[in-house]
Amino acid sequence: MITLREVTDENYRDCYELQHADQQFVESPVHILAEAYISRHDWTAYCIYWHDELIGMTLLRNKPADGTKSYGFSEFLIADNHRRKGLGTAAVKAILHKLRTEHGFTEVKICVYEDNTTARNFYKKIGFQEGKPAEWCDAFIEYSEITY
Repeated sequence: MITLREVTDENYRDCYELQHADQQFVESPVHILAEAYISRHDWTAYCIYWHDELIGMTLLRNKPADGTKSYGFSEFLIADNHRRKGLGTAAVKAILHKLRTEHGFTEVKICVYEDNTTARNFYKKIGFQEGKPAEWCDAFIEYSEITY
């Protein structure tokens, strides 16, 4: 079972141990923690657990970016030794469930590097719809998952 737990004093050091070889598209765990700290008023870092084993991490937006019910997540990372097992899909579904039940979102937006075809296919498979290039950076394609 996949669970999301906020990064705390008790578990942040465990994040350092996550092995993630492909840092071309997703930052290192240390960078994600730093980004979460700097952006702590808008984003919260979460550890992704499979049962009681830490397998990844992500950043979730605390509040809508534009005053609507549009939320997002970023820096989604699953450790190398847990990839290709369906855990990433389960983790994204857990993220979406959390955003639906705790925040009542109507839309989740994520940005994916245009060159990251693996991630683009992954999010499409889950049900995200590809949109236009992100306004703030044309290297990213905006994806959205809408629930009414």
